[in-house]
Amino acid sequence: MDFALFLYLAWLLVYRAVETYARRVWAPKQPPRRSDPSIYLIVVPFFATILGCALEYVLLLETAPWINLILGSLAFAVGIGMRWLGHRDLRGSFSERVETYEVHPLVTTGLYAHIRHPLYLGNLFLFVAMPLCLACRWGWIPSALGIIGVLVRLRHEERFLARELPGYADYIQHTKALVPYVW
Repeated sequence: MDFALFLYLAWLLVYRAVETYARRVWAPKQPPRRSDPSIYLIVVPFFATILGCALEYVLLLETAPWINLILGSLAFAVGIGMRWLGHRDLRGSFSERVETYEVHPLVTTGLYAHIRHPLYLGNLFLFVAMPLCLACRWGWIPSALGIIGVLVRLRHEERFLARELPGYADYIQHTKALVPYVW
């Protein structure tokens, strides 16, 4: 196995370890209240990007330039870090589904004091990191679909939370969705 593929797989293992830890330590103690198929807008392209990039790299037998490894690693680190901090700030309020719980506080501290969706921002960095790290061409297709899926789901979640979570409509007025001071 060459270094680029090893690095790619190592970053994916770090991501998986962080997500597993966050869900074990900070997972909500309440069962899901509703089903939400919108998660597949992110999950399906995510796994397609993971697999597609690895297969493209192995089958086309190309080597990734160092600049791709460095920028891809930087994007992986930022994406994983954003997801770690987002999980930490949400604690028991995290859910893969767009839903609220009976006791569901509005989190406005940590990263959430600046942006409303740091977990989605982390996903966007990961969708960029995967094809960038291995210098993939075709891997950008599922990655682009995942980025679109994140943005569609973000809009869906914003409408739901503004309607269902007390204080969220006011919170929208004081923070940006993904990029502080921009959007």
